[in-house]
Amino acid sequence: MVPSAWRRSRALCSASPAPIADQDLQNLRPWGLHGNDYAGESTPPGLVTRWEWTELEDWASKYAFVWKQIRRPDGRVDMEQFLRLLTRLEAAIVDVLPRTGAESVRQIVEKAGLPYESRSEDVAEAIGLQRARRGAGGQG
Repeated sequence: MVPSAWRRSRALCSASPAPIADQDLQNLRPWGLHGNDYAGESTPPGLVTRWEWTELEDWASKYAFVWKQIRRPDGRVDMEQFLRLLTRLEAAIVDVLPRTGAESVRQIVEKAGLPYESRSEDVAEAIGLQRARRGAGGQG
């Protein structure tokens, strides 16, 4: 004897979905996929896409928020999140840097409000960020 729950689940799995009319297919938009705003745009090989620029700006702003939080006197942040954002932003920078000029990447980082000290030294120097000059007093 087959359990009734098994028969019901079998019936649900074998039921075919309702057919979709042609006019409904035209109205469907593939939502839920990351980067759909730029679907259909073609970028010549070897250049940075608009989607990649948007991702870089997004990572820079997320990291800048956490960077500013940690610099506050009472700043408490999740260090795992901080390091994850730092690593992700630097990976994005290293990814686009060979395909674009350092000036473009530096503008995005500066627009987010990230100083030289917020980056690792090699990435900051690769995009041309200037180290902040210390005031007079012999400290440097």
